[in-house]
Amino acid sequence: MLILFIINAGYLVDMPNSYIPEKGTYEISTTITPEDAFIAQISGVLLENFSIGTSYGGSGIIGHGAPTYHKAPGVQVKMGIQKQPISAAIGFDSEKYYDDPVWLYGVIGGSLMGRIIPCIGVNYYKHLNAFCGLEVGLSNLASVAGEWLISKDTTSKYVSTINLGLRLKVEDKVTFEIFFKDISNKEIGVSRGVRFSYSAFI
Repeated sequence: MLILFIINAGYLVDMPNSYIPEKGTYEISTTITPEDAFIAQISGVLLENFSIGTSYGGSGIIGHGAPTYHKAPGVQVKMGIQKQPISAAIGFDSEKYYDDPVWLYGVIGGSLMGRIIPCIGVNYYKHLNAFCGLEVGLSNLASVAGEWLISKDTTSKYVSTINLGLRLKVEDKVTFEIFFKDISNKEIGVSRGVRFSYSAFI
């Protein structure tokens, strides 16, 4: 089903969505970020509406020179309430995938016609941030996602960021994603990254 394909990812682009896959689902993923970092992650749904995961990586792993590894593995925990068509989740994610980690978050989402998944949420890392997003299924093999973040920059001013992502199901359990970060930034241009994930049942 398309809805299962979309929500297995657990995130929009940078930010988490409100869904948790079925109990017994596990996912292994690798991400190459726009900052040339490589991150591997494994997560699983151990209990109903409860998932846990860990991740680790570094920068400069591919190419020349000495790589720089993260000081400690990242930790991901997510607890949710699934009452269709509305769902909610709270969680913790300490991995620094792109800029700052998500850290503590809460998000509410829904499902419209099984193909449209809107969500809105907040997260806290050093200060309170807000985000909203939407994922739309194009077919049984593809979906697009967009998100809008409001957060503080290094000068403590609130700035907005728009990210987009495209997911393609290349095999029954394998998903490829390409994402475009901060597409409204005219100074440095659009940043690009990719992710591969394998999702299945135990």
